[in-house]
Amino acid sequence: MGSVCVIIYFADMDKLYLICVLVFVNFFSVSAQTGLLRGSVHDRDGTPLAAAVVMLMRDSVRVAATTCHIDGTFEIAAQIRRTDFLDVSFIGFRTRQIPVSALTDRNEIHIVLQESNIQLDDVTVMGPSISEDFAVERLESIDIYLSPASAADPLKAVSVMAASTNVSESANAELRGSSGNHSVVVLNGVPVWKPVRNTQLNGIGNFSVFNTELIGQMKVYAGNPPLTIGNSIAGAIEIETPEHITRNDLKLSLSLANAGVLISKKISDKNFLQLYANHQFSAPYLWLNHTNTDFLKRFNTTDGGMNLHLQLTPRFKFNLYEYAIDEYYRADTEQYNYKDESKATSRRWFQVAGLTFAALQSGVMVELNNGIDLCKGGYQFGVMDGSTRENRLYTSLAAKYFVRNLGFQAGLTHQYTQVKFYGTFPKYFYNYSNEAESVTADDKLYNRVWEGYFYCKYTPMRNLLFSGAVRKNIPEASQPNYTSWQVSGRWNMNEKFSLLLSAGKYHTYNVPAYNSQNFALHSSRQYSVDLTSHIYDFDLKLSSYLKDENTRDYFAENGKEAVVERRLKGLEFSVTRSIGQFSFAGSYAFIDSRVRLGGKSYRSANDMDYIIRTSIVWRTANQWNMGINFSARPGLYYTPVEYALNISDNVWFPLYGDYNSEQVTAYNSLDLTINKIFPLKKGHLLAFFTVTNILDKSNRNYPVYSTDYKSILGWEEYQRRLVYVGLQFNF
Repeated sequence: MGSVCVIIYFADMDKLYLICVLVFVNFFSVSAQTGLLRGSVHDRDGTPLAAAVVMLMRDSVRVAATTCHIDGTFEIAAQIRRTDFLDVSFIGFRTRQIPVSALTDRNEIHIVLQESNIQLDDVTVMGPSISEDFAVERLESIDIYLSPASAADPLKAVSVMAASTNVSESANAELRGSSGNHSVVVLNGVPVWKPVRNTQLNGIGNFSVFNTELIGQMKVYAGNPPLTIGNSIAGAIEIETPEHITRNDLKLSLSLANAGVLISKKISDKNFLQLYANHQFSAPYLWLNHTNTDFLKRFNTTDGGMNLHLQLTPRFKFNLYEYAIDEYYRADTEQYNYKDESKATSRRWFQVAGLTFAALQSGVMVELNNGIDLCKGGYQFGVMDGSTRENRLYTSLAAKYFVRNLGFQAGLTHQYTQVKFYGTFPKYFYNYSNEAESVTADDKLYNRVWEGYFYCKYTPMRNLLFSGAVRKNIPEASQPNYTSWQVSGRWNMNEKFSLLLSAGKYHTYNVPAYNSQNFALHSSRQYSVDLTSHIYDFDLKLSSYLKDENTRDYFAENGKEAVVERRLKGLEFSVTRSIGQFSFAGSYAFIDSRVRLGGKSYRSANDMDYIIRTSIVWRTANQWNMGINFSARPGLYYTPVEYALNISDNVWFPLYGDYNSEQVTAYNSLDLTINKIFPLKKGHLLAFFTVTNILDKSNRNYPVYSTDYKSILGWEEYQRRLVYVGLQFNF
């Protein structure tokens, strides 16, 4: 009957806490019963895949099998259990395994197969993105839900990949050692700035603004992202909303801190509307977890969204996505040697609209996309009482053309950003106390960016592919002149191994913050090698990369900005395997990260010899689902305070030692998710239980100093053990 996730989060200026991790997987009516499975298998363009093989599997044993008819339809009659899987395969496409428990309608199963990373077709197939051959990972909503560590959040699902070097327990896409602010997240062709929920000025949040129920598929480019979706000096995440829904649906949820509703309504066979809303409250949750949440006083969040999909004609389609959120919280916060209660608010609305024209017979596709993003935020802490207003407008026009073994794409993009900072801010970066000197700000920043791009893909033979792209800005006023470029090649050595080589230079403007009020141009050079393979039912990936970044960063050690040259060298390895009722995943990553400041080289905070992640998911025959996730890495490096000057009564100026010369203790966390489904006369009821940091491990983040900085009073910590429970109804 589908699945849904309810997520509660909290973040403040210095603390990042995960309040709940909810993943719901529907298992109902697990006992074997005679049944019928009817559906169809297509590629992404809706072309039927005649002769595709569909098998019903149980504990790695085939129960029944069939092949698809000329129109892509199939039918299987067998004894069916909720723990069974459909295994769907076709030459040149990636095999899919779909749990029977995830099927919303057994008489109307729509299965879409993706082109294989190993096997290339003779003719380029038209799709929404001709550059997706270079996606490191592809995820659909069911993949996000089945990940025990993702919290059923799209961007949190990215954080458990081998390419993720996330060290903040947030939803920011920190890929291959780069800052989360340096990656781009694109929704239906439109960049979404600050794609995480947050109620503060520093842009850190624990969960994204995207609802997994409204995601058709998500593509993750860990490095060398295609220039067709925008300039990014790190990685990119491309999110697409669903092209169709299979049935009308109503979901209601109630938990310790949330009440929510989601409605999916078919307008016609190819047109539909999805609506959702959530209200989050803090009292019951804080009562149950009072030991580890004494810093948190109150939080409230109300958000809602809409996705409207219309197939206007066989050639024209229109999609409209809307989202709005209102947030508030109060919590104890530390900045330097000052501690007080902070308050934060945020209101945001954004819209993404797209119109697509496709002339399939001539191989031409034209897309017009537009995005509007309006946000107002406020933050109070000590002497600080500041606010921001951010208005953004994005428009793009792209044309795609396909002929035999060639694919072309050209486009023009326009991005306008207006940011206003106003209110009261500390005069000195190190003093936030109520008695501190302050300054009043009322500043406006503007930036307009025009860029044109051209992309070409060439497939000289079945197992070989080359591509290249150029993206050029059209400077305005005093803007610098820059050109971004990218080349890549893929060699599918055989049916089990594929090798991808990529290189490129990229440019992007930073996102202004209250302590970095400017639009600085950042750049990077990237080189990477990615090897993928499938051996003995194991999916293996091995990657290595080199990146040189040139950015302008803010340093809390002196309250100033400086140009930073950063070199990152990394290695990644991951393996996945499913055996019966168990699914296993593991990854190892190494990253050598160095920064150059003032002519000297220092290690970065996230210079790490290892990042290890493992997960096990167990689905039983009696309607239970359990997932365990473990993660471990060294502690971050930090700059210690060696001495402090007494400026005035109880006001101290910290003098820092060598940059990132000290390291905190190692980090590790073990998380658990359990849920069970109860059948009802109409629909079903899900009960869920989650525990994060089961062992209540004290993972240190950074030191908290005494007022005169002569001693360390304690350590700011990552999340401690937190418990969450709730119910979800599906009708």
